[in-house]
Parts: sequence; C-alpha cells; structure tokens
Amino acid sequence: MTEHGRGEVVCAVLSVEESEPAARLAARLAERLSLRLALVHVLAPLPPPSVATLEGPHPVAPLAVELVHPPEGHDPTPPRAASWEEELASSQPTRRATIVDLPAEALRRLSDAQDTRLLVIVDDGGGPLSSKFSGNAAREVIRDAGCPIVLVEPHSVPQYANIANILCGVHEDDATSDVAALAGALAERLGGRLRFVHVLPSAASGSAPQQVALDALDDDARQASQTVFDACAAALGGRAEADFVAVEGDAAEGLRAAARELQAGLIVIGQPQHGALASALLGSAAHDLLREGGAPVVIAPGTRGQEHVA
Repeated sequence: MTEHGRGEVVCAVLSVEESEPAARLAARLAERLSLRLALVHVLAPLPPPSVATLEGPHPVAPLAVELVHPPEGHDPTPPRAASWEEELASSQPTRRATIVDLPAEALRRLSDAQDTRLLVIVDDGGGPLSSKFSGNAAREVIRDAGCPIVLVEPHSVPQYANIANILCGVHEDDATSDVAALAGALAERLGGRLRFVHVLPSAASGSAPQQVALDALDDDARQASQTVFDACAAALGGRAEADFVAVEGDAAEGLRAAARELQAGLIVIGQPQHGALASALLGSAAHDLLREGGAPVVIAPGTRGQEHVA
C-alpha cells in the first residue's frame, strides 16, 4: 500500500453536478503524488458562516481553518454525497468536509491551509468559479493563493493516462523561475515529459500559432526567448529534463496547440500579476484553454510553488 505523506490535494466542490472531473483529477494527483485527497463542499451561507465536517472511511485530521459555530436553528448538514464521491472516498484515503462561507473566502481558507498542496477547482471561464463571485474576486483569490490552483473544465473527460506530461507557458518576467520550478517539480514527481513554451506575438494578425526556431527570430525576440529559457533551465537545477519551444501567435491557442502535440495532462502558468500571458489566460482565453476537454490549468503561486509538490 502506498504510504501517503503529510499534505492533501483538495478539491473544492462548488457544484456537485459539475465537479466530478475536478474531483477525479484531484484523486489521481493525490495518488500519484502520495498525498491525501480532500473533498470539500463549498456552500453559500445563511449568515453567519459555519463549518461542518464528515469523516471519510480513512479519517484524518481536519484542515487548519477557522471553525465558526452555527447559530441555533442553522443546519450546516453537508449535501448528500454523489456516487462519484462515495467511489473516490472508498478507494483511497479521503477527508470530506463542508464549508459554509462566501466562496471567495472559502477558497482563500483552503488555499492557505497548512496541509493543502494543490487546490483543484472546476471552472470554464464562465462557470461555477466566476458565477459564484465576480471576476475581480476570482482573480484576487488566484493572485493571493497560498498554493498552486488547478482549474478544470466542468464537462471535460481528462486523459488521466497522460497526466504526467507537463506543458509550461513562460513569459519574460520575475516569476519565470518560480513557475518553471513548479512545473519541474510536477514533472519529476509524476514522471512525465516537460516542455516550456514561450509565446511571442505574431506579425501576421489572426494567423494560426506556429513553432519557430530561435535562429529564425529577429534579434530582440531571439534574445527574449533565450533569456526565458535560460531562467527555466536554471530553475530546474537538473531535477528534470525539458525541451524548449518558441511559438508565434495567440497565447491561449499557442499553448493549447502545444499541449495537444505533447498530450499534456497539465498546463502550468504564472499568476495574473506576473505578465501579460497569465493575465490573458485568466480572462476569456482561459475558457479557450479549458474548453473541449482541454488540459487542466495549474496557476503557480507567487513564490516557492515547487515546495508544495516536492
């Protein structure tokens, strides 16, 4: 039997009907990373907020979040578990809980909890994550997250066999080393291939994204890509092998095309304040990346994200 280390892959269940792909991905990640699985229902409160917990078949200590006792007459009973939830909880060590709180605050609590290594959320760019609170609030949660956040399209059927392959979108900013280190740590732990993609704007408007050799770029673009790739290689420190690709064209479509070619199980990018690429992907382009069964998107935290999965 696999020995599970301290830490959890937490799936925030914002919608029972749409969260199954996210929960199954979280379960697979927990298994591959030798971590516990936590399935946490997030319910909008009848003020004031409260928390209730359910023990799974493999009980573990609860998350380190503030417990607020409900008022008399307020029932914090969690929703009836879906069949997929019972299946996952019976197959691996699982903690189940319900948080009754504003979704943005609940996600902040979960991401900041000491045992959370990855926080998995269902989102399609216009789904439960954005519909439960404003786009600005969603960006604040992602920007301030204490751990990597994994976004999953609610109607996707992830290719779990290829989950090991990691595609990392990088940009010329101060966060490149941290994003690259997280991608490297995931590739090392999952045992898959790692590819870094630097997306450059295309001179031809509306043209399809295409890979370009560094020596085919003009001097400024070539220098920018080489600087980014050197920073990525330094961040890896020899822990994982990787290849490096420059792509001209739309950022989201360029990454999605590269992910299809690699058969990537995860796409890793930086937080929204870390460059134009991440800001674009977390807007309407995030929907383009996730739709049609696209690979889940991992948003790296501001610093030291690799320590969550190392």
